[in-house]
Parts: sequence; structure tokens; C-alpha cells
Amino acid sequence: MSLRITRAGLQTTVQAAPRQGRRGQGMPTSGPADALSMALANRLLDNPPWAPSLEITLGVVTLVFDQPTQIALTGAVCDFTINNQPREFHRSLQVQPKDKITLGAPRSGMRTYLAVSGGFHVAETLGSASTYLPAGLGGIEGRALQDGDELTFKPRHNDLVPCETPPDIRRDPGADVILRVVPSVEFKALSSRSRKTVFTNAFTAARQIDRMGIRMKGPPLDMWPGSGQLASSAVFPGTIQCPEGGEPIILGPDAQTTGGYPRILSVIAADRHLIGQVRPGSTIQLIYQTLEQAEKTNRQRAAHLATWLPQEALLR
Repeated sequence: MSLRITRAGLQTTVQAAPRQGRRGQGMPTSGPADALSMALANRLLDNPPWAPSLEITLGVVTLVFDQPTQIALTGAVCDFTINNQPREFHRSLQVQPKDKITLGAPRSGMRTYLAVSGGFHVAETLGSASTYLPAGLGGIEGRALQDGDELTFKPRHNDLVPCETPPDIRRDPGADVILRVVPSVEFKALSSRSRKTVFTNAFTAARQIDRMGIRMKGPPLDMWPGSGQLASSAVFPGTIQCPEGGEPIILGPDAQTTGGYPRILSVIAADRHLIGQVRPGSTIQLIYQTLEQAEKTNRQRAAHLATWLPQEALLR
């Protein structure tokens, strides 16, 4: 069984589970930029939450199936048709041989996720099938998909019961993004004024956005003299660094494992999936939480999602 890419769009990659236990070797986690959306797409098809799926950046993609199967779409909502007939996100849908799937550009958000029943058949590299573009590994030859590529998927012989994501679980990306954060190791490298304004002033996502990170534009943050460059130290997806120019950078799943810029903040686990939906021009508001508040927020979010998603989807 296979899927043929007739129009690959700006950047469409295969993503699966994040890589674990490799950061000491300099290997980032990679995996989906919006892990929640991918897990929700797979849940609709009774797949494991990390079954290899397509991560589609800013849409405009066309796909054709050669065998009957079921699919589901989540994440950044766009015009979505099967054989030119409009269809909905967050539902399990049947497709037939020669059916043409067309996705337009999303109205808000950055990345759409397409899962197929049984998951795409992609070999693992360093413990994951996820594509890591900077090193050219994982996925399909370590690259973004191209027009004419074909992906195979594992056949499923059992009948799938149609379902849809419960309304209280579904959260479609909006134009504005609120990220709850906690102070990180070098938070006090910011001047006392900037420690306040980083939360009172909204930022705008710059055009420099990829899976490695997001540069935020706004009133430049000031740092105490000599604190702009540090010895390289560990960083993770969700770390917010502040270069000497004062424009913070939010690190994504493909970001480096160490860095020398001050680590001023960290996005809490409950909001980290939202980073993958920030697009150029998005407004970003950072909301301060204490460690105790963040732990409570994370627990509440995990308990809520556990009513629909399997526990393994909540552990990454």
C-alpha cells in the first residue's frame, strides 16, 4: 500500500517519536514540532501516538492513495478536500484507491499533521523514524518530501470505528500564542527592568522560524554587562535564550543540544506543543509561572489529556 506525493509543499517531513538518550552525543530529540497534534491524529486511527505521520508546514499539498485506508488530520486547520469535496479535521476518514487529498494554506498556525491507519512504514535511525533535516537522517533519506515521492503504510485488516476528537480536547492553533514560562538558569542575567518587560510586552515572531527555533522581535531585552556570552551549556526544546542583541530565541525540537547564550526562560511542558504552531507575524505573550505553579499546570493538563490519549503520549 502506498501514498504518492504529487505536490509536496514548502516542507513536508515524516515525524515519529523523539529520539531519546542521544543528547550526550550531540543529537537533538527531533520528532514532531507539535507533539500533541500528531498524537491526536494517531489516536483517531487507533495507532500508537508516535506512529510515523506527515508534518506539513504551511500546507499547499496534494496526495493520492493507491489502496483503501483511513486517514486523520489535526494541527493547523486549512481547506481540506478529498476529490474536491470539503472534509473536516479531527475525524477518522475513509479513502479509496485514486482518491486525491488536497490541503490549502492554513488560516492560522504553522503545521498540519496527517496520519494513516497503521502508520507510514519508515526505517528507524538512532531509535526513531523522525526526520532530522540538519544531519540528513531519518524519514525519507533524511530530507523533506519531494513531488513524486511514494510512502508505504502498513495495512490494517480490522475495521476502524469512526470517531472524532472530543471538543474539550481539541485546540486549533490561533493567530496569537500564549506561552507559560518559568525562569531558567540565567534569568538574572537580564536587567531588573527587562525581567519585568519580558512579561508585560508582547513579542512578534520574526521570519526566522524553522524547526530549530523562533526568533522573537520586540523591545530589546537588556542584560548585565558581560553576561551575553557564556560557556556552552545544555539547552532543550522550550529553552528561551537571549543573544547579545536582546531578541530572544525559543528553541524547537531540532535545536542544538548546547548553547552559549543566556538561558533566561523555559516554556512549561503543558505549552511546549504550541511552539510548533508559531508562524511569522504571530503575537507571542510570555506568562510567568513559578515552578510550583508549572508543576500543577502540567499535572492538570496531563490528567485532562489522559481521558482521551494513552499514557505513553504524555511521557515525552
